[in-house]
Amino acid sequence: MPITEFAIFHLLPPYTFHSGTGSPADMFRTLSIWQSESSTHPLYFFADKTDESTIYLITRWHDVDAHLQWIASDRNQELLKVAKTFLEIKGMVHLDIDFTEMPSNCEAVIVTRYEDGLKGGSRNLDVEHEKLFASTPAWMPVGAGQDLQPGSKATFQISGGNEINEFGTLGNEEDVDVMRMTRLYIPG
Repeated sequence: MPITEFAIFHLLPPYTFHSGTGSPADMFRTLSIWQSESSTHPLYFFADKTDESTIYLITRWHDVDAHLQWIASDRNQELLKVAKTFLEIKGMVHLDIDFTEMPSNCEAVIVTRYEDGLKGGSRNLDVEHEKLFASTPAWMPVGAGQDLQPGSKATFQISGGNEINEFGTLGNEEDVDVMRMTRLYIPG
């Protein structure tokens, strides 16, 4: 079953995404090349709208096992050794979203995490999307799905748009985490 990888990284001070030779951008460039060779899918990087030291990665895998094989690979382990000097991995989930392709013109993404999922069916993702984007009709849902971690009830919804200043107005409810991000391009 195709799945979506959603990972969150935090850059350690004094590093920024584009900090000179040997920068996080250099490592992410290598990651993008090597991992996409393994998965056959592009990687998309984003910076948090309010904290540019938070970097998000979104990509597709054939299935969870294919991603786990990549994680254990020599290439990935080599990248992790380099990366530990300037970043920490804050989280990673596998989502049951067939994320075939991020729209190529998508400059901004909002990932909404519903901790308690759909609350036994009382939460409708179309209604949640409407609350989030009522004032920004250019935004579109890209996909929604469950965290595949056993025991997790979390549901994630990914929405994309072109106007980075047109983020939705949904506030963080007690069981809802809204991550607003803008596209990062890796030079090179």
